[in-house]
Amino acid sequence: MSDITSNWKLTHGATVLVDYGQMLAREFPFDIGNGTDVVASPDSAYPLLLDTGNATVTFSFTVFWDFPTDKEAAAALLNSLIFTAGSGIQILKLERSGYADRYWQYAQARITRSTPELMTNTDTARLAVAYSLTCVGPSYVGP
Repeated sequence: MSDITSNWKLTHGATVLVDYGQMLAREFPFDIGNGTDVVASPDSAYPLLLDTGNATVTFSFTVFWDFPTDKEAAAALLNSLIFTAGSGIQILKLERSGYADRYWQYAQARITRSTPELMTNTDTARLAVAYSLTCVGPSYVGP
């Protein structure tokens, strides 16, 4: 797996998680699940599936941040933990380069996990942050 340059901008509330041109470990692997309840049905040999009416999107990605010194990268690692702990449920805006007239968003998005790691096999002080998000309420804004 090789690093790629992001064609995306992801903004969680007021915080940019990924910006155009930033290095990512790979493209975003989106996963959608439709809410379904399985209910026992006394009049049937099979259970009944009920649509809960909510689709949940989950995805994870790793973004890289470069710093002038290892000390600054280490401070950013610790600060990223504070950010994730207090990030709360926010709107997630997804913008794709080449589209100035449209974007996609989720009404509610939560950073469910963040794993920051100092990279030691690089020529620069690099921080890799792996994020996992859970999102609901998708919408499209544009023409």
